[in-house]
Amino acid sequence: MLKQKPMLPRTQDAVKTPPFPIEQQWSSKALVRRWTPVIVHNALLMSCSVIGATMHVGTDEEVREFLSDNRWDCGIKVDGTALFYDVSEANCIELKFPDLPGRAAYFSSKASRLGLDGDEAQFQGALLWITYSEPGSLAPIGWKLVEKMRQGFGENRPLQTARAHFFRSDELLELKTFLLPCFVFGWDAYLIPFNKNDFFVHVSHDEYWGVVSRTRKAYDRLFAELGDLSPMESPGMRRRFCPVS
Repeated sequence: MLKQKPMLPRTQDAVKTPPFPIEQQWSSKALVRRWTPVIVHNALLMSCSVIGATMHVGTDEEVREFLSDNRWDCGIKVDGTALFYDVSEANCIELKFPDLPGRAAYFSSKASRLGLDGDEAQFQGALLWITYSEPGSLAPIGWKLVEKMRQGFGENRPLQTARAHFFRSDELLELKTFLLPCFVFGWDAYLIPFNKNDFFVHVSHDEYWGVVSRTRKAYDRLFAELGDLSPMESPGMRRRFCPVS
C-alpha cells in the first residue's frame, strides 16, 4: 500500500507538499456539447458536500517525487507525464468512453472503486493526475469547474499550474467528483489507488479509458470486475504502458 505523510494545516499560505504518502452511438465530443450544462450543474452540487475537506493539490514534480519514493511498492515508473510498468506480466484492459450523461458519472464511480471488492471502507486514498486538459473549445468550462471545486479546499492555483490531486481515505466521493470532468471533457488523467499496488487507471483524450495491471493475477481480477463495461485486452495500450511485456 502506498504510504501517505500527514497533511499540513489547510491555510492559504501553507507549503504545498503531497500527502505521501448508445443505443445511439455518440462520440464523447458530442456528449460534451449536448450534456455539459447538466454535468457541470450536477458536479457543482456534488462539490458542495465536500467543501472543507482536505484533498491536497500538487505539481507534476511532486507527483514524480511521490512515485519515485514509492516505486519499491507500486512498481510504477514515470517518464515526464507518462506512467508505465517494465515487468513482463504487465497487461492492459481497454474500455469504451461513456456514451450518455449518466454513464459518465457511473464510469467515474466505477473507476474510483476499482480494487475495493465492493467495500468502500477499504478505500485508502488515491492520486488523480490530470496530464492533458486542452482538447476542444469547451475545455475552459472544465478548467473553471475544477478550479471552483478546488477553491473549496483552499486551493487557488490554476489547473495548468498544479494538476495532481491527492485524496485521503475518507475522500472517495471527492475522487469521484474530480474524476468526472475527465470523462466529460475528454482529458488525459491517471488514477492511482493507494490501497492496491498492482494497477493504475488511465483516461485518454482519444476517447477510451483503461486499466494497466502489474501482474496477471491483477489483470484477471480487474477484467472480471469490469465485466459489465465490455472490457477488451489492448495490445495498443500494452505497447505504451507495458513496453517489456
